[in-house]
Amino acid sequence: MELNHDLVHVYKESMMKSINPYNLACFIESYIKRTALEIRREMDPEKKKTAPQFKCPIMLVSGSNSPHINETVEMNGRLDPVNSTWMKISDCGGMVLEEQPAKVCEAFQLFVQGLGYLPGLSVTELYKHRSRGASQMSVGPRDAAVGHPTC
Repeated sequence: MELNHDLVHVYKESMMKSINPYNLACFIESYIKRTALEIRREMDPEKKKTAPQFKCPIMLVSGSNSPHINETVEMNGRLDPVNSTWMKISDCGGMVLEEQPAKVCEAFQLFVQGLGYLPGLSVTELYKHRSRGASQMSVGPRDAAVGHPTC
């Protein structure tokens, strides 16, 4: 397996400089004590009504080279296909947001559009807007206060 040594170095530096040790300890403890999600895909319409399942739409995202891709496939198999989407981001490992943020943004946009939101925003418009650069993005009054550009 090929490692991106620059990414590993950046992640190590981030862990050492910017993470509160107490918060990290709490996170690790909660991770160790986590329990399995008791959900399953039920095919029988009668049992489906009472089977444990997520009620909100779900988007699972995995990198094509992620060491956890099999777990996301298994999880997707347990979800109701009516309200779940599984996406594999190509040329990416386990840190999809760090490695391929543009692809994740596009996947999320398509997911949200599938739910009926952002109907007027096309992927090509998003690429054109992004290619103009962050300096030319319009900033709305609410976003200007918190420093977030409006896309």
